[in-house]
Amino acid sequence: MASIHERFPEHPCLEIFDLGMSGSQKQELSRVDWARVRSIEPFVSHWKRNWSWKPYILLQVPQRYVFYFDASNIVLFRSLALWFRIIARQGYLLFENGQRLCQTTPPGYWELFGGRLEEFSDAPTFGAGLMGFDRDTRANTAIREVLERTIEGWTLGCSPGETRRAYDRSVVRDCECFRADQTLFNLAFRKHFGASLVLRNELKYCGHGGPHDHPRQFLWYSRRRRDSLIYFWRPIGEARMVFAFNRLTSYALITLRDFAITCFRRYTEWRCRARSRGREST
Repeated sequence: MASIHERFPEHPCLEIFDLGMSGSQKQELSRVDWARVRSIEPFVSHWKRNWSWKPYILLQVPQRYVFYFDASNIVLFRSLALWFRIIARQGYLLFENGQRLCQTTPPGYWELFGGRLEEFSDAPTFGAGLMGFDRDTRANTAIREVLERTIEGWTLGCSPGETRRAYDRSVVRDCECFRADQTLFNLAFRKHFGASLVLRNELKYCGHGGPHDHPRQFLWYSRRRRDSLIYFWRPIGEARMVFAFNRLTSYALITLRDFAITCFRRYTEWRCRARSRGREST
């Protein structure tokens, strides 16, 4: 939020949806006059699972031009005025994520939106964590249809090899890489835009940090890494004590997360080396 406000000061009001914030976090945000904290109505029993809330909140934003960010995932480097002009001209703004539709679509999903979409099975997909659209276009209709299928439960489940515990385990979806809400978003947009769907190059518009980032990228897709917290300590409200408490507790959690990830990676590497030595000895 601090990076958006500094690099894109003419931004519209930020709509912050509460998916589990603490009282002190909401207190800090309540003092920010360019943002609004909103609660989410439990519109279906599984609304918290597999990002089922995403199409719902996209349709709750009152502005005509909407751009969505996953929380805590981005650091802004340049104004997004150009992005909003693209949305106004094209009706949407979507970014490739390196997968193909056949990888993320289980059998039985191709007909979910009223048409056979297998002809696009080899088409690239876009990520659902960074996307914009115009409410007065077919993109809005596509998102409404995603919400309808979400309420029916089509976001639930995981692919057989899925290791992320964030995914619901109630159903095993028969595809290489089931992506819940993202699977539905891609199918719905393909139905409404077909072969004319334009997906932007992800690394040209947003990088992940490192030598391969585009020299004029707009943002860094940071994934909450400590080395990306360049705006983290800048106050956005007036509650100084609350601000300090929120930053210290959040930084401690991020540090613990980084430590746990490092330990897990080293353990995995150690197991791989141990197995390799075992095979060589036999």
